[in-house]
Amino acid sequence: MVIGLKAIHFVGILTVVMLLALFFYVLEDVPAFGDPHSPVNERVLLFRIKATDAIVDDLNRGILPDELRAEFERRGLDIDGAVVRRVEEGEGKEGGYDINVHLNESEYNTREPEIPCYFVNVSEEIRIYRYTPAIRYKERTEEECGVPNMVTAVLADYRGYDTLGETTVIFTAGVAVILLLRRYGRL
Repeated sequence: MVIGLKAIHFVGILTVVMLLALFFYVLEDVPAFGDPHSPVNERVLLFRIKATDAIVDDLNRGILPDELRAEFERRGLDIDGAVVRRVEEGEGKEGGYDINVHLNESEYNTREPEIPCYFVNVSEEIRIYRYTPAIRYKERTEEECGVPNMVTAVLADYRGYDTLGETTVIFTAGVAVILLLRRYGRL
């Protein structure tokens, strides 16, 4: 009986140590709280096109150039009612253009009729980035994850490491409670 308890203790301690190691391994990938450059908060590069004077002139006049409109439509991205607005450099922002898209209030649960969905950065080439991950989840969850339920896809796929970390903490707490509350037998 004494040997059996020692083996159980060893297995329990080994399990907790392995879970702690896994937790710290996962923790390395988690961005700092409030980090504006974390994957959730960062813009995602969608595509690039060659910069021409005509495209830059259209953007400066607040018009979505035909080349960009065609590329958005080719990729199946929503640009209904797009409005181009200049974004000035400063306050930690780089200069460029926001493409605001008209959203249906009831569909996206927002009070703003137009929100910036895309950001255009003009340098030697034109780079188009995507804002607002929640809208991307709504549009692409089934296609990217193969899961029709958006909540399940976010928890199990997009934020899989976070969910693994939470599960590890709960499992470790459960093992600790079981180890503390177990009985050795009748006295």
